Amino acid sequence: MKILLPFASTLAICSACIASEVVAQTPPTKPTSKAAAPARDVDKEVVRRRVEDWLRGCLANWEKDTHMTRAEWRATCERVAKERGKALMDDRAQRKSN
Repeated sequence: MKILLPFASTLAICSACIASEVVAQTPPTKPTSKAAAPARDVDKEVVRRRVEDWLRGCLANWEKDTHMTRAEWRATCERVAKERGKALMDDRAQRKSN
């Protein structure tokens, strides 16, 4: 028997996991030469990859027994992923400015 968590709780749990992973696993980056990409570009790439991974996981969690259609689930996952990516970038920018 499957126990389904309410959708909002699942998203909150997944979002918290992603945020902690980015903070815990992503050391600050510094360019090593003039030809190296600026740190901001590296941050964008790291966050983009994390958000893509989270989005794939979110989409894979859809089940037919949920209260949402697959299209509704996808739209919600994409919206939350976009918001999560913005929040992660804002957090990284704020930490760098302090």
